Amino acid sequence: MEMTRIGRYQMIRLLGQGGMGRIMLARDTVLARQVAIKLVRDDLGLPPELRGALFDRMRQEARAVAGLSHPHMITLHDMGEDQEVGFYLVFEYIEGPTLRHRIHQSALSAKEAAKIARELGGALTYIHNAGVIHRDVKPENILLSPFGAKLTDFGIARLPGSTLTRISTIMSTPSYTAPEALARNEFSAKSDQFSLAVTLYEALTQRQAFPGEHGALGIGRTPNDTIPPLFELDSSKVHLSHVDPILARGAAKDPQKRYDSCLEFVQEFSSSLEVGQHNTKHVYIQSSTSKPLLSSRARRIHNLVVTGAIILLALLVARSYWTSRRGVSLQETVLQYTAAIAAIPPPAPRSKPVQSSSPKSNPPHIPTHTSNESPSKLIIDAGSDLPPQENQVKNPMPANNSTDNIPSKTIPNEVPLDKLPSNEVKTQDQPSLSKERDF
Repeated sequence: MEMTRIGRYQMIRLLGQGGMGRIMLARDTVLARQVAIKLVRDDLGLPPELRGALFDRMRQEARAVAGLSHPHMITLHDMGEDQEVGFYLVFEYIEGPTLRHRIHQSALSAKEAAKIARELGGALTYIHNAGVIHRDVKPENILLSPFGAKLTDFGIARLPGSTLTRISTIMSTPSYTAPEALARNEFSAKSDQFSLAVTLYEALTQRQAFPGEHGALGIGRTPNDTIPPLFELDSSKVHLSHVDPILARGAAKDPQKRYDSCLEFVQEFSSSLEVGQHNTKHVYIQSSTSKPLLSSRARRIHNLVVTGAIILLALLVARSYWTSRRGVSLQETVLQYTAAIAAIPPPAPRSKPVQSSSPKSNPPHIPTHTSNESPSKLIIDAGSDLPPQENQVKNPMPANNSTDNIPSKTIPNEVPLDKLPSNEVKTQDQPSLSKERDF
């Protein structure tokens, strides 16, 4: 029978229908807005007893939704009874497809699934805290509006103190119903969690976790069965393998093994999806470059090494400049350092101080005379005729490079070295080896 008007509501078109009910788009002629009207189908020839039971369910749905308000659940505007169509409910009109229609098009991305999970988990937690159990969470009962997901169809919801349980199991969908609800009609907040988990699984894979008319209690399934890993049904989801244990726990056949609440489940599920999405992006950046990117720790070490090398080079240049001003070449300086390092004794204790075997020793310091006479000239013998002094370091030279035959250079008014006062002849101390090493 074609309907054109129910009370103040003008029928526009059919939005959809299920096994026993249909949803019509209508216009509220009083408030001038579009609404969605839920009716019992009149084309099935249902017996009066069943129609009466369905009307009772709709009244219960009205009571369940009327006292609740959440951004991600449907809002009830009105209810009424008509002589021709019987009892009806008037809901807000949500412009958008169902999750079922969206899944038919393509699987949800990790970002989309995380967002929908948070929204639905928040709505379910809200109604559970109010003592309401939905009992029919599935893709067909989730609308995707421009403002987020909306949980709909509270037709078989259980209210606090409700005794209407006769057809709840018959009307629930086995593929999304928890095993304890199918086997013993035990519905709870954790059975809603099971339904949400398998719904999200299907949204990611476009495959049902427990297909068949018996759902999780199908032939060949055991109480310990878990949902298949995501990548087994969709190889592109291999990067989301860390989400599998979360879905498996949310859809565990034993309700005691599930999360304590839907909120806890969706928080862990969504966070894992977001982390997986970040890691996938990171791996893509790494693999798309010709060279691997340095980690922050490697960059710090690299910068320290470069800085140290620059400082060391600057010190060597400064040392070279300083020694050149003193008349010592850079090559001689390097030889002195090399000899000093090679002469470092082993750590065994010694009774005598260690003497340096540096191939070069600095010339003795000769004080300048302040008398009016001309400065005295010295004879400096490069051979071994001079006896070694206490503070003077011998110059080890090979036998074939002996300087015994090198003639002495004589300067007028020469004064023998041994005739000088002992307090005027001093040798420059050899530089400390420890300072050489520190440098």
